[in-house]
Amino acid sequence: MAILVLLCSLGTLIAQDVVKVSGDYAYHVPSNVSIEQAKAIALERARLQCLADAFGTIVNQSNSTVIRTKNGQTDMSQFSLGGTEVKGEWLGDLQAPVYQIRYDEQSECNIVHVKVVGKARAITSARIDVACKILCNGHTPRHEREVFYEGDQLFMSFLSPVDGYLCVYLVDEEANAFCLLPYEADSNGSQRVQSNKNHLFFSKQLSDNPEVVDEYVMSCAKDGESNVFYIIFSPNPFSKAVDYSSFTSLQQLSYEDLQAWLLDVQSKDAQLQVIRKTIGINRLK
Repeated sequence: MAILVLLCSLGTLIAQDVVKVSGDYAYHVPSNVSIEQAKAIALERARLQCLADAFGTIVNQSNSTVIRTKNGQTDMSQFSLGGTEVKGEWLGDLQAPVYQIRYDEQSECNIVHVKVVGKARAITSARIDVACKILCNGHTPRHEREVFYEGDQLFMSFLSPVDGYLCVYLVDEEANAFCLLPYEADSNGSQRVQSNKNHLFFSKQLSDNPEVVDEYVMSCAKDGESNVFYIIFSPNPFSKAVDYSSFTSLQQLSYEDLQAWLLDVQSKDAQLQVIRKTIGINRLK
């Protein structure tokens, strides 16, 4: 009975940590940014603004002084590094984002306005410091890209200081979510990763188990298409969302189902983190 009461109490505490948040953001689109890219930027900033309003921010700054002496002359320079971090994390959408796009004559640019509603929680402990890079046509850090062209090959590197479990999804502009990792032939619910090992994914050539590896070549329906990667990592075991094989032979589910799954797994595991990375895909000229 004591154990049952304790478990119920913990469940109540977890539920209290999760709150409903909502807000909006208006993004003035520069001339060199496509509307689809602008929608992705506006969405991310709207979520960040909701988190800042609900949980606050942390402002950090580091000042340094560099003194150089050459030929009897001393030169001194100062520089500072700073940043702002929100003290919360977005767990998932409760409603699909609503966009409005209009042209503003005064500023002579398009404005993308987005409204968001979701669930979030405060960050109460330090996150595991993982390194994830989306790579184009190569395996080294210098191949990291935010813009791809159709026909480019996709790779991803991942490094964690602790053992853990990993899933990767790609969401396209049609709100389709594709599970890239674990591989389709892998019966595990997530990809196991070892600590302090630089893992490279989507390469048969560099894999210890090439027969299960899926390789990907990027494509797009139109120039300037935006895709979003969801990299989900936890030191605790978890399983990917339920999906099905589509006509593209990829493991697929809807964006709404992905958001519902993310909300569920993050609510149950405070150490699980979601890293979002947006890329653009251009047609060859």
